[in-house]
Amino acid sequence: PDDGGERVFLNAAHRENFARPSVTVDLVVLARNPSPTHPWSLVLIKRGDHPFMNAWALPGGFVRPDESIEQAAQRELHEETGLPELGIEQLRVFSTPGRDPRGWIISCAFVVVVERGSLSLRYGDDALDAQLFDLSFARLDDGGLELELDSQDEHLNAQLTWDSTGYAVRKHQGFAFDHALIVAAALDRVAPREE
Repeated sequence: PDDGGERVFLNAAHRENFARPSVTVDLVVLARNPSPTHPWSLVLIKRGDHPFMNAWALPGGFVRPDESIEQAAQRELHEETGLPELGIEQLRVFSTPGRDPRGWIISCAFVVVVERGSLSLRYGDDALDAQLFDLSFARLDDGGLELELDSQDEHLNAQLTWDSTGYAVRKHQGFAFDHALIVAAALDRVAPREE
């Protein structure tokens, strides 16, 4: 039973004194390929807005006040790629300061694995395009990862280092935001490194 103390406390709390981040979702949709040379493909969208306009990104966007992060993930996936609701799994939270030039933005990333034949992409919302990229990756001797992605007319790549705190991007071409890091984390989930 509340004696009114909690209500008094909550009424007196000055929430405006606490900085609030924005929250986004990002989705790593990995498709299994029958090809042994390219066993994975990755769904990416071409951004239609700043920042990173015309760069390739994971499907995703801002969480609305009236939805959970899971609902936001399914909504953004459908709006940007035309894909139906999929069985998503939470990957992890990405919160490095400066990860988004728009401000303090924390992203909850999800991963989903599907069969390539089941995908039919249709871009929409703020995406200029949605494509399936063939994904090749190699584990580096230093524990890092090298990513190569190819579609009909696009090539993206990234090199990431690894230490006790996780991955860091050494260099990348074509990825928006920190999405190469998110892809690397997803690959560790679906194709774990050998210890």
